[in-house]
Amino acid sequence: MDGLQSHRVSKVHQLAWRHSKWEAYQAAFRKLTSTVDGIERQATPWPDWAVTTEIDTSAVWPTVWEAVCRHTTQMSIYERLQQLTVQQQVALWGSQEFYRLFSSVNGGRKLETDLFEGLR
Repeated sequence: MDGLQSHRVSKVHQLAWRHSKWEAYQAAFRKLTSTVDGIERQATPWPDWAVTTEIDTSAVWPTVWEAVCRHTTQMSIYERLQQLTVQQQVALWGSQEFYRLFSSVNGGRKLETDLFEGLR
């Protein structure tokens, strides 16, 4: 295959809920589970030290919430979200946390604030 170059991924992240976000989801959905290959699985919170990237979304969380509310056919699923306190809403939508699984451009323990940090 002349002329083709393979692509190498520079960074890989995984969603990593801190305890406060996990508690807010639990308050909204009670026991949040999924079934994979016949086995019920439940998300668990990540320890603070494992979060390597935190994106501040606090300025846009009201817009995100408004968008969620517009999905009227799905609102029965999200009905409990309306009952959350402002503190719980901020815990859900005010930031997004990730664990950096791999990076060829940076590392260390500095908390990143951009998924593309080191790539630009």
